[in-house]
Amino acid sequence: MLYGREQKNVGSAAVTTSNHQFRLAARPVGLPKRTDWSYTEEPVRAPNDGEVLVKIAYLSLDPAMRGWMNDVKSYIPPVQLGEVMRAGGVGEVLESRHPGFQKGDHVYGKNRYRTGPGKDGFGPVIERKLSGNAEAEKRLAMPIALLTSKYVMSSNESFVLMLRQAKDCTVVGQRTYGSSGNPKPHELSNGVTVFLPSWQDLRPDGTCFEGEGLAPDVEVAAEPKDFEDKDPILERALEILRGKIGKAGEKKG
Repeated sequence: MLYGREQKNVGSAAVTTSNHQFRLAARPVGLPKRTDWSYTEEPVRAPNDGEVLVKIAYLSLDPAMRGWMNDVKSYIPPVQLGEVMRAGGVGEVLESRHPGFQKGDHVYGKNRYRTGPGKDGFGPVIERKLSGNAEAEKRLAMPIALLTSKYVMSSNESFVLMLRQAKDCTVVGQRTYGSSGNPKPHELSNGVTVFLPSWQDLRPDGTCFEGEGLAPDVEVAAEPKDFEDKDPILERALEILRGKIGKAGEKKG
């Protein structure tokens, strides 16, 4: 997969792209510092068969990245010296020579199934993507607040991943439950078929959130008793939306 950052569009000419890269130059000791990195730029080539060219819209900065910089065995191989720093991201497919992707697709999440024998018993990672409707006559061009709680799980968590791809969406509330299940049938030697949870839900960067949940953008600490007279999560979401809409109105005025 190729990653590019759009620079500009000149008349009817094709969009020119360049790849902006931060490469790991040294293993950090404690907090990373500027000298642990090298910055490079290079032209983005056209994708070959099986590749896609992606315009990055968002990049994540999260604590897991610090562990990836250490040269130790972990759940994911470390970033090697000289390599581009790994990060989760969301982007739009600009060009595709991969049968599973089309121009305009947005990748919002990943998953894999436990299939049996293998290094860890799981099959290949499957990317789940959204395809926008370019011919839609009406579009919602307003801020969105998505409310979550610790009782949000399974397909609802997939919905959180999807709606997070909206241009101006703020997730408000509590960390989700972090459980999907998705049982698949397994045939036993005695002829009995059992259904066992086999799905491992992953974020767009490939990290698993089973048992962790999805963190909100704005956290609201609340217990059941706090909802007796009002909904503190809804109140906080309305406050955020009113602030955004008010600022948009001031700019227009």
